[in-house]
Amino acid sequence: MQCQCKEDDFRQAVLDIVSEKAGQAIIIQVVGGNTITGFAPLSVGRDYLRCQVAIGAGQKEQIVPFHSITCIR
Repeated sequence: MQCQCKEDDFRQAVLDIVSEKAGQAIIIQVVGGNTITGFAPLSVGRDYLRCQVAIGAGQKEQIVPFHSITCIR
């Protein structure tokens, strides 16, 4: 059996998690086991998740491609 809508299904799952968190931080696990804590504003593109991440005393925008995400919670 072949999954033809895998990318769209994953995107929808990410959208569901982001909307459920409603401004709360999310933990993004990426390939290699590292984790990123993403903060609002969060947005989901066609093949990426955009969020703010803490850097030192400030924040910066981070774009995480879907192909590098292994888990979001």
